[in-house]
Amino acid sequence: MHALLITTDGTAEVINLTEKGSKLATLQHYCASGGNVDVVRLTSQLDMWVDDEGMYTSDINTTATRVAQRFGRCHQPYFGPVMLTGFTDNGDTTGLSIDQVRHLLDLASTPSRNTSHPGKGTSE
Repeated sequence: MHALLITTDGTAEVINLTEKGSKLATLQHYCASGGNVDVVRLTSQLDMWVDDEGMYTSDINTTATRVAQRFGRCHQPYFGPVMLTGFTDNGDTTGLSIDQVRHLLDLASTPSRNTSHPGKGTSE
């Protein structure tokens, strides 16, 4: 099960979603140093997991914010490492396909056309 981790320095890395024994444990480990995570629904097939306390404890994640903007989530910047996953019709977290991972890697590596304010506007 593939997930895509985007760190605050812009590094994107494919992670095994069950690497830490369960999906939740993996999300908590990478996104929130073991703490609580929240989910941002980006599309009908894509979730972005964030640290519940990230706004207070982490640096802004400009790459993750840019990716979220490209899916219309332009109301706020996102903080700390994030993990992108899929989900089922029942809302259960699932891995990404290889094609989804490639597309997200392309989005993460392509500079935004609108970088003046990370919380406003979309770049596409």
